[in-house]
Amino acid sequence: MPDQPSATKKLKRVLNYAILSAALLFCGVAVKKLYFVKPADYKIAPHARLTIKGVDWTKADRTLVLALKKDCRYCTESAQFYRKLVRELANEGNTQVIALFPEKETGGDAYLSESKEPDPLRERSP
Repeated sequence: MPDQPSATKKLKRVLNYAILSAALLFCGVAVKKLYFVKPADYKIAPHARLTIKGVDWTKADRTLVLALKKDCRYCTESAQFYRKLVRELANEGNTQVIALFPEKETGGDAYLSESKEPDPLRERSP
């Protein structure tokens, strides 16, 4: 094979470096996105309104919304605290308590019956 002109060799070399650089950049971005993800900073804006189907916000002066999950270890460990909180708020009479579950309605009902939560704590599925 005859030697290629020097300009063609240089062009091939430059293209190889460009392809290698692009591949390394792509891999670097992919690794950063997959392994160095900063957790989202979720904040609720002041005076934001929460809309839940079937909830009458005017029913009480205040509403406490609990976000629970049936298989959440922390929710289960805190059940005693929730019972006490709901009992005390029920005595005040001006605060309604709503428990939200990501599970279907039967999942939330099962959780409440298993943990023997008092009656004021009712489940609403989003």
